[in-house]
Amino acid sequence: MDLTDPALVLGGQSCSRVNRENGAEIYDIYVPVYLDGAFAGILLVGTSMGTTAAAVRTTTLLVFAGTSFACLIFVYTMFANFRPNQQLVHLAYHHSLTGLPNKVYLEEP
Repeated sequence: MDLTDPALVLGGQSCSRVNRENGAEIYDIYVPVYLDGAFAGILLVGTSMGTTAAAVRTTTLLVFAGTSFACLIFVYTMFANFRPNQQLVHLAYHHSLTGLPNKVYLEEP
């Protein structure tokens, strides 16, 4: 591969690809370099996919844990507020001393 070939970098923009060398996956990024407006060459930046895959796994795990925690807090809040709200509705429609339905309950359609 000729790294000085400007056709390697499509349209003068960066490109990337995964290379498999000696059983390892390497993620390569090709960036065109210009000096005084003239093409000077291509900068190649590579990193192991093992490192990238580990970072993706860790990020996915953290996002999943955070989302699960948020859902648990939401469900807990719903259940914690259900019983007091049910009691308030009962008090709104029933007499507090006798427990019989009040005028508001009887006037509801």
